[in-house]
Amino acid sequence: IVGCFIGAYTGRAFGIDTAGIDFSATALFIVVVVDQIRRYRTKLPFFLASTVSLVLIVLIGKDYFIIPSLIITSILLITLHRKIEKQEGIIYE
Repeated sequence: IVGCFIGAYTGRAFGIDTAGIDFSATALFIVVVVDQIRRYRTKLPFFLASTVSLVLIVLIGKDYFIIPSLIITSILLITLHRKIEKQEGIIYE
């Protein structure tokens, strides 16, 4: 919260032009997703997040889907973490 406040205050105080940052954020997100898909054996987290997001875009629209999508996906990933770890070969004793 403090970091967000400092960033917002600094951005407003210096009048930093943020034009084009939405493109950069989207490109960064795509790079991270592609890296995750390549790096891990299981594709379950990717498919869960994609499916939940697409369903919520259809049900509640693109303006309001992100927070519910993050919450539902987080709950599903926490619930299924043992299965995902098993598919990845992670064993806890």
